[in-house]
Amino acid sequence: MTVYLRTKFSFSSFSEILVLFMIFFLTLLHFFSCIWIFMARVKISFGDKNNWIDQTEAHDFSDFALYVTSSYFCITTITTVGYGDISGFSEVEKIFCIFLMVSGVLAFSFSTSSLSQLL
Repeated sequence: MTVYLRTKFSFSSFSEILVLFMIFFLTLLHFFSCIWIFMARVKISFGDKNNWIDQTEAHDFSDFALYVTSSYFCITTITTVGYGDISGFSEVEKIFCIFLMVSGVLAFSFSTSSLSQLL
């Protein structure tokens, strides 16, 4: 696939890696955001109020606003340690947050090593 992209669009190797990394990052971000919403909605359906949607009073948000809020949380958790305005309240949400933080460290390490190899 990379050879096809290079011949079709004449990407440099750095541009190719950057585009593939961004596609991979946005796909993972979407996946993590959907899981974050799903975990809270499953708890809501069982009547449990110990979830991030009820604790941040986001239960009246539209689906799009909820997705944007979830994406915001996932981006801040993956790229930093989060801002603290949204966090996990149940054990499952806290475990998911730990997984997001570890994924962020691994992604940062991988991107730094890839960038240093290219330079």
